[in-house]
Amino acid sequence: MSIPPTQDSGQAPIVFCCPPSAPCRYVLLDCTGQPIGPINLFLQSCCVRALSPATVRTYAFALRDAWRWLQSHPQKLQTLTEAHLLEYLDWLSHHESRVLAPRSINLRLLLLRMLYRFHTGHDLPHSPRSVSLRATPSERRVRAQLDYPRSPQPLLRPVRVKVPNLLPAALGVDQIATFLASLRTFRDRSLVALALLCGLRSCELLSLRLADVDWDQKLIRVRGKGSKDRLVPMADPVVSLLIRYGSLERPSTPDDRLFVVLKGPRRGAPMTAAGLRSLFRYHRRRAGVPEAHPHRLRHTFARELVRAGVPLPALMRLMGHSHIEMTLRYVNLSVQDLAEVVAEAYRRRPPTLPLHE
Repeated sequence: MSIPPTQDSGQAPIVFCCPPSAPCRYVLLDCTGQPIGPINLFLQSCCVRALSPATVRTYAFALRDAWRWLQSHPQKLQTLTEAHLLEYLDWLSHHESRVLAPRSINLRLLLLRMLYRFHTGHDLPHSPRSVSLRATPSERRVRAQLDYPRSPQPLLRPVRVKVPNLLPAALGVDQIATFLASLRTFRDRSLVALALLCGLRSCELLSLRLADVDWDQKLIRVRGKGSKDRLVPMADPVVSLLIRYGSLERPSTPDDRLFVVLKGPRRGAPMTAAGLRSLFRYHRRRAGVPEAHPHRLRHTFARELVRAGVPLPALMRLMGHSHIEMTLRYVNLSVQDLAEVVAEAYRRRPPTLPLHE
């Protein structure tokens, strides 16, 4: 199946949200309101594979850009090669209204490859213009370990954008105190406390239900990424804030979500991702702490536990990571931490090098 090359009307396609009972929550429509068959079939296959709605939503918005590019491209979907992805990169740089992060660009490249594989049954082929992108020695070793057949042709790497190895910085004590001072409700303080003292993600905060809180054991059941549940212990300040929120602020509602809207016409309705972003955006401006994002609170949680000597395997379980490498990305030792480590090492064993004058 191919997408016919037509003239780009300049209007972006629409990602339409369907009812929960529909086979797929998200459907891509063109500028005339007609469903885009090839992409919607791929999204429906993602729903059949039980991928999370958030993942399917991300795929839908990323493939919206791919559809716009294919509409203005002379090639059909089944005749694309890796070299054409370089043209897609150039198109993204000129047609996106915002600057995409390297990981977002690589996700769009990956999804275009996945769309090609879904409709053709094989990987996106390379072309003579891709010869310079050779596979690294580590990639060759992995292919050998997986018993990939040896090819007389040189192994080629897919087109990717280099991702800088940057780690998000944690918040300081003064920043946390200033941000907490701007919070006026126990609900907002509970949200921050769960991210800061339990390491929960934004989506995990919104998915919490009343039955997930074990008040006797001071545990909370968290539904993490990939439908992986985990039990996280709650510190006493978190328990105290949740009790006050539940007894003093949370309205009576049939919905069992833990965090709900407190004011307005949607009072008692579950908090949404947009509502949580708006809440943090408001308090960042109010407190004058632009770095206070939910994920940075989670990173602060990991940093403090590492400083306290918590083993990395235990931290990995608390953070809900599947691999220890993911946990290591959250461990960002500051210059002060490194200086203390070196000083402690020299105290235990002074250097024996003849450096004295």
